[in-house]
Amino acid sequence: MKLPERYHRHEQAYVKHELLSGYLEVLLMIIGQWAKEIVYIDCFAGPWCDDSDDIEGTSIARSIAIMQKARDSLASAGKYVTMRALYIERDDDAYTRLQNYLATKRTAVETQCLKGDFVELRDQILQWAGSRAFAFFFVDPKGYRDVALPHLRPLLERPQSEFLINFMYSFVNMANSDKNRQAFSKYLLELFGEIPVVDGLSPVEREDRLLSLYTDRVKDGVGPDARATAVKVLDPTKDRTKYHLVYLTRNPLGIIKFMEQSERCAIVQERVRLDAKLRAKEERTGTGDLFADDDGDDSVSTMAATDFQQPLREHWLGWVSTVPKAFTKEDFASMIETTGAYPSQIQMALGSLISEGRIQNLDSRGKRRKNFVHFSKNERLVLFQ
Repeated sequence: MKLPERYHRHEQAYVKHELLSGYLEVLLMIIGQWAKEIVYIDCFAGPWCDDSDDIEGTSIARSIAIMQKARDSLASAGKYVTMRALYIERDDDAYTRLQNYLATKRTAVETQCLKGDFVELRDQILQWAGSRAFAFFFVDPKGYRDVALPHLRPLLERPQSEFLINFMYSFVNMANSDKNRQAFSKYLLELFGEIPVVDGLSPVEREDRLLSLYTDRVKDGVGPDARATAVKVLDPTKDRTKYHLVYLTRNPLGIIKFMEQSERCAIVQERVRLDAKLRAKEERTGTGDLFADDDGDDSVSTMAATDFQQPLREHWLGWVSTVPKAFTKEDFASMIETTGAYPSQIQMALGSLISEGRIQNLDSRGKRRKNFVHFSKNERLVLFQ
């Protein structure tokens, strides 16, 4: 996969924008079936990673284009939805570029920008969004302090809202190291509600622990019906995590759709990383040989799909019983949240148990190669003893 030139040395931004774009498109078409107004709020808009006048490669340009496309598609089906977008930026130069771009952009999407710190602008943001619209918040700071619950709480408490939050794991992990923990204790306490104890944990266990603590904390800000999942974005050339994109919703279907899009984006990420590794190798050695010795700290590796299968099989066997049970979207979303697996991995594990005769789908007609249970049809599963 050949990466667009503007994203060279900004590969993670490309992956992030691909995921955001794909999910936003799906979200708008689903919500647009019933909502009369949808608003998009980018709390750290930039533009970044694109020096061109049209800033085509930024989340700003992409979000406007996707909202325009969704608005037109819905209108052609007789669904007329008002689309509005708000972009917040505190950097002087970036805000000037943002303001100039929006002033010259011709679109049916109503756009506005605000200059300043999003924490100080929270009341204005909520006033702009109003109380009736469905809102999607994109919270993508360069650091980690701004995504702490005390800063996000007023937004998280807003009904009819979803959030995509950048949890900068590499920075958080550094702040929580033995040598830095005391100095950054104030920020760690805001982020996690406690000073995380990670002594004796492996790199993977430490990452899981910190992500879980943060996810649980922001879910508390949303309320008892909150659901959350996350997808990791890796360093372009090393097998270690740069950040997690944490998705928050109150709708179980949102969890399923977000992870379906994340799974598609995982393929994009692997291709992007392959391209980045090849370019890095060429710069260091003058050759494109990817199989030469590589240096660096490969502390956290991508978990292969097969590594999930046995835990997922055990999860299925714990869920199903000898009494037929309907598998609902709530069940599917909960399984994704609990395991962190992609939908196809969960389906694959079920398929293996069905092929072995250990579980039966009572509502299945004929042999299936995928989607061994349809949650949208509440198909019933039963355990064979």
